[in-house]
Amino acid sequence: MDGYEAAYPDVFEVYHRAAGDPALRHRGVERAGEVLERIAQAEGRARDLIGEVAGRLYADRLLPDADPAAVLLVGYGTSNAWTTSFRGRAALFVALESLPAAPVDRVLISHELVHVAHLGRLDLERDLRVGTWLFAEGIATALSRRYAAGLPDLAYLGLGAEGEDWPAACERAWPAIVDGLTAALDQPEAAGERFFSGNPSGSGGLPQRCGYYAGDRWCTRLLDRYSAAELLSLDVPRILSEARLFPAVASELPGAL
Repeated sequence: MDGYEAAYPDVFEVYHRAAGDPALRHRGVERAGEVLERIAQAEGRARDLIGEVAGRLYADRLLPDADPAAVLLVGYGTSNAWTTSFRGRAALFVALESLPAAPVDRVLISHELVHVAHLGRLDLERDLRVGTWLFAEGIATALSRRYAAGLPDLAYLGLGAEGEDWPAACERAWPAIVDGLTAALDQPEAAGERFFSGNPSGSGGLPQRCGYYAGDRWCTRLLDRYSAAELLSLDVPRILSEARLFPAVASELPGAL
């Protein structure tokens, strides 16, 4: 792994910052033999999906072109995909060893390419607040339903069968989720960990990743009022203004999706 990382220092600087702990580098080495064939297959699937979904986003005028910046790499199994600024562009990173099987791979690529479209229009990384985080994850989740249609709700929320009780848990905690998000909307990124992290110790008693559930429901409703292109074009003040209406909107939202 040392030689591989040394050949692409800027790629792995992003990986270590966003998704991969260098202390786990040995994990990638130990698993290399067993995942090589899967990685080769994943690369082909990832390339095909990125091309197809990006083409649809471009046709819908959400991406400026059909060839977004994308980096396919092999990591340590710590994350599957993420979006960040790279070499002056919004870029999709895919860790091939962790690409999920079809059809969930399409959901993941769709979700992240919506982030690419969003980050290309608005520098959310510069001053990320809980309200903008809620909006960014909500719109990516809601639009992934459009570009990877026909799957169970859990697939769009990053969960498999092991999360089948999670929507009900979010429903039971809905008043606390809404109150918590409302109080934190203007707070910086660190305050959002309890809503978006998969770490149970940091969730403050709320269901893990409940912000994805809340954001999906909220942005699905916003898509009744705005086009996808209009939502992705909102600036931060307008996003936070819409977010401050979230408590009123939340009281009108239907039950579990």
